[in-house]
Amino acid sequence: MKRLASVVALAVVVLFGTMAARALRIATPAATTGTAIAIPAIDTAAAALHLAAAVRFPTVSLASGGPIDTAAFLGLHQYLQAAFPRVHAALTREVVAGLSLVYTWKGSDSTLAPVVLMGHVDVVPIPEPNLRDWEHAPFSGDTAGGYVWGRGAIDDKSTVIAVLEAVEGLLRAGHTPKRTIYLTFGHDEEVGGRYGARVSSTSSWREGSSRHSSSTKGGSWGHA
Repeated sequence: MKRLASVVALAVVVLFGTMAARALRIATPAATTGTAIAIPAIDTAAAALHLAAAVRFPTVSLASGGPIDTAAFLGLHQYLQAAFPRVHAALTREVVAGLSLVYTWKGSDSTLAPVVLMGHVDVVPIPEPNLRDWEHAPFSGDTAGGYVWGRGAIDDKSTVIAVLEAVEGLLRAGHTPKRTIYLTFGHDEEVGGRYGARVSSTSSWREGSSRHSSSTKGGSWGHA
C-alpha cells in the first residue's frame, strides 16, 4: 500500500511539473495598463436583499417545447428596473427572444473593443421528491446565517445582481466607461441557451469584430 501511495504521489508530481512547464511555454498577450478608478462603496446588506428578492421569482427554464412561467421572468424584469434605477436610466435595455435581457453602457471611445459581461436568470426545476431535502424553500429567498437561501442564489442570479450592483454604484459615482460595456442576461442557459443565444445575432451588442467577455458558467473569464 505504501509503495502504491508513493507511486501515485510521484505520478502527481510529474504530471504537475509537466503541466507547469507547458503553461510556461504558452505565449500570453502583453498586458495593457488602464487608468485606475475609485471603486464605489457597495451596500452589501442591500445587495443581499436584492439577491433574495430575485430568488423569489421562480424563473424555471424548461426543456424546449415545455411550458414556461413567463410571468416569473417578466416580474423579475420589473423588479430589476425598480431595484437599479440608475442602470435603467443610463443604459439602453433590449429584450431578446422575449425573456433575455441586453443592456448597453455606451463608452466614450468607440475605437475600443467592447466588453461583454454575461449571466443568466433561469434556474433548473426542483423535483417534487427533493423538496423535503431543502432547509429553506427553493424560492423563499430567506436570509439566514449570513447566507441568501434558494434556487439561483449561486447559479446564477448572484452574478446578475453583482453586475448590476457594480454598475449602479459606478453610475452613482458619476463614472463613464471608455469602452462600451454590454450586460447580457439569458433566460434559458440551463437548457442549452438556444433562445437566449440569439443575443449574439439579433441584438446591438455585435459592435466590433473583437469582443472580451465573461462566461455565464460561474464567472470564469475568457474571450469571444
